[in-house]
Amino acid sequence: MDETKYTFREHLVELRSRLLRALTLVFLCTIACYFVADQLYSLLSLPMQAALPEGSSFVVTGPIEYFLVTLKLSLVAGLFLASPWVLYQFWAFIAPGLYRNEQRFALGFVVAGSLFFVGGAAFCYFLVLPLGLPLLIGLNPPEVVGMYRVGEYYSFAIGLLVAFGIAFELPVVLVLLSLLGLVDPAQLARYRKYALVLSFVAGAVLTPPDVISQTSLSLPLYFLFESGLLVSRLLVRGRGRAAEGASPPAEARL
Repeated sequence: MDETKYTFREHLVELRSRLLRALTLVFLCTIACYFVADQLYSLLSLPMQAALPEGSSFVVTGPIEYFLVTLKLSLVAGLFLASPWVLYQFWAFIAPGLYRNEQRFALGFVVAGSLFFVGGAAFCYFLVLPLGLPLLIGLNPPEVVGMYRVGEYYSFAIGLLVAFGIAFELPVVLVLLSLLGLVDPAQLARYRKYALVLSFVAGAVLTPPDVISQTSLSLPLYFLFESGLLVSRLLVRGRGRAAEGASPPAEARL
């Protein structure tokens, strides 16, 4: 554990430094992604193109709509690419408040956080969008010909991808909060029924209004809650054994 004492001002200076490092790589990745923004949008639109009925198409309603979409898409793609570095900076900020044996989890935290974030987005792209979009488009009557705005589809698809990516971070968040002593896994286990209800609420809020899309998020979300709870219990037990012969951390950066 880090025995160094930090003042409030030193906390702020360290936080600013970590944020600048994280944002710098996000900015560089965003610039790199802009050069392939057309290919990224083509990839993003594949689920929608597969669901479009004959005679439907994408449209733009302004001269800069597609340009703005490519900028936003580049930013989101840059954030995805830089997510391991961003997570590492976050871990480096809180690590001094943990025991030495807990600081060894840095690599696992970065890898797990990145994989769960990207995995959630991939789950949405390969399962939720292909299943949900045809159902939503099928709600249109036969006499209605769809002309779908590029900007609206981008906001819809990216919103879902990011929502699933964040939702799939639940196990990582539970483990982190348990290590910091902010939550007790034993107490969380008593609220399983509430976690199940909240999972379905999240599915209803974050996904299109159809049963398949909502269930495709709700059930995995509850499974992730149980997984995070199990890992948290194991780590907290190990922490208790390690702390028996050690003094508590000097000061958490949070």
